[in-house]
Amino acid sequence: MGRLLVSCARRRARLVPVAIAATALASWLPLGVAHATPSGTDTTSSATAPPVPGATPDSSLLVGVAPDTSTATQDAIARAAGAHRAARLSRSVLEVQVAPGTTALQAQRLRGRHDVRYVEPNTAIHATAAPNDPGYPFQWPFGTAPGSIGAPTAWDRTTGSSSIVVGVLDTGIDLSHPDLAANLWSNPGGVGGCAAGTHGVNEVAGGCVPQDGAGHGTHVAGTIGAVGNNGVGVTGVNWSTSLMGLRMLDDSGSGNVASAVAAIEFAVQAKTQSGVNIRVLNASWSDGGGQLPSTALHDAIQDAGNAGILFVTAAGNDGVNLDQSPEYPCSFHLANEVCVAATNDSPADTLASFSNYGASSVDLAAPGTNVVSTWPSTVSPFSQYATQSGTSMATPHVSGAAALMLAARDMSVATLKTMLLANAAPIPALSGRVSTGGRLDVGCAVGATLAHWCAWDRPAPPLSGGIASAPAIASWASGRLDVFARNAGGQLAHTWSTGQFSAWETLGGGIVGAPAAVAWGTGRLDVFVRGADDQLWHKWFANGWSGWEPLGGGLSSAPSVSSWSAGRLDVFVRGADNQLWHKWFANGWSGWEPLGGQALGDPAAVSWSPGRIDLFARGTDNQLWHKWFSGAWSGWEPLGGPAAVGIAASSRSAGVLDVFVTGADGHLWHKWFDGAWHGFEDLGGNLTTGPAAVSWGANRIDIVSRAADSQLTHLAFR
Repeated sequence: MGRLLVSCARRRARLVPVAIAATALASWLPLGVAHATPSGTDTTSSATAPPVPGATPDSSLLVGVAPDTSTATQDAIARAAGAHRAARLSRSVLEVQVAPGTTALQAQRLRGRHDVRYVEPNTAIHATAAPNDPGYPFQWPFGTAPGSIGAPTAWDRTTGSSSIVVGVLDTGIDLSHPDLAANLWSNPGGVGGCAAGTHGVNEVAGGCVPQDGAGHGTHVAGTIGAVGNNGVGVTGVNWSTSLMGLRMLDDSGSGNVASAVAAIEFAVQAKTQSGVNIRVLNASWSDGGGQLPSTALHDAIQDAGNAGILFVTAAGNDGVNLDQSPEYPCSFHLANEVCVAATNDSPADTLASFSNYGASSVDLAAPGTNVVSTWPSTVSPFSQYATQSGTSMATPHVSGAAALMLAARDMSVATLKTMLLANAAPIPALSGRVSTGGRLDVGCAVGATLAHWCAWDRPAPPLSGGIASAPAIASWASGRLDVFARNAGGQLAHTWSTGQFSAWETLGGGIVGAPAAVAWGTGRLDVFVRGADDQLWHKWFANGWSGWEPLGGGLSSAPSVSSWSAGRLDVFVRGADNQLWHKWFANGWSGWEPLGGQALGDPAAVSWSPGRIDLFARGTDNQLWHKWFSGAWSGWEPLGGPAAVGIAASSRSAGVLDVFVTGADGHLWHKWFDGAWHGFEDLGGNLTTGPAAVSWGANRIDIVSRAADSQLTHLAFR
């Protein structure tokens, strides 16, 4: 493959892989074991498990109804959906068969009925994905240990696709490795002038056989896509993918810009001229620093971006700030480029001492110490697996995550990069070290939309004796979250986070039920509780905590509070008469105003535009009811749904209103308004109280609730 390179020292920069501390794992997994399938191991994967019988998401709807719904009403609901009969699955759930492809239309028809609580698709279910590879327990970044990337959550959605091709710009790949061979890209013939059945290109020795003679590229390839759930060795981020070997580093791990440019060009031409679906290039190397930027390399990476290929590269292992001492290609800062730092396994989620960093130059971090992956037996005859550390090892976690995201949903390279970075897990030790302040979270990034729900987690230390109420949450400074709850002793407990939650502090009080909190000015935080005397009590923080202020009332619920203009606070409670009552502060507290209704449980209030308040309550019919103020109070509007335990409301952006309820099933349910109301969405969980929600950034929502073990549990939308 011919090439032309301008004769200039800066364009002949030596490229070096940025892995360190390689160790063969002869004592861990001998060759014989690598080929054995453990007896009795479950080989079911989410990619191949058949759907549950009867799960037909394109032709079946699940309809929530009251437990005493008559047969005649069931039949009426079925007819409204164009069906003859509804099958009762439980006391309060019907299954309605509809014509394939009409679920959205029929669901919309049913949602307006007063006797329908909710409508949802009969979603297919698969076995939870966990690979049976014997080395998987040693792969700490893929498990559930602190600092891991959330792979099991992502695998429940997808385990990869052979249609997604990832190019490995490295020392090559061991083409006969038993854990890689099935995931190698195979040339159909003619791509790059290479014969059918070849697996890439060799820009070091020439030809089309990218066989690894060093090990570095094989290790990188295994992290991206070692075959998963095959009972052999280890797994990759992708259990199934297509790995294209682009050998441009020699057996000593050295290369130059010429070979890098030629290898990138092979990948670009494969996509643009031959239709190969190569979407990601992994470059676990750098120029080592002290070099002038190569225009040839810059333009080659940019050409890849123009072809829809993401370029993922290592930050380097010199422990320096790349904002001040650039290394390339990381420091090009191209639109299709992602630069990766390395985090430790212990202490978890700390920046590795060898890792380069840079708040402007490096995008995110990923696990890069003690990473177990594939290794060529020709390099180490005692084992086909090894452990390595370096930003080289962090980089393929991100490349693998990108390929996994593309397996879940096709998207442009710009969207792919945005999703990767927007869904990085915030890590205190990475703040100011990488631009996102976060570590790769593939479990969160593998989603259907740019912003989406991340898995439930535990944000705060356990509260001694346990949480005894629904919590409250507020945000009163950039990046700051405050959470309040009643503890087992009836006291108000408080924890806060600016990246990591503090220990709980006690703020006193003799509390009944859940607190309410709101931030309504810079540095101002107000908390309201129902006291043991059924009165409303108020405490605030402004350069220090105030004492408790009594505000009267005869409460039979916890309060809810919102602020809809500077200097204005509005508080809502359910009275002993089950009506909603309203009290507000504007240069002084008003009396109580009755708002009617027959409510059960605690109300929820939110202000989402100047002069506008929306109020939600659970009615005696167990439906969600809605009332709003915009110059005057509206009447009550029924919204249906499983409002069985508690309610929260927030507003994440202009014109969008989000409501959350805890259902009788312990799951969190979500309904939103963006010009029209959408149906309820099941967000899972194992909750015992109502939720609390706050929106505190662009399209960001944080929800906290009390879990079945009486501790705080957390869900984020970002």
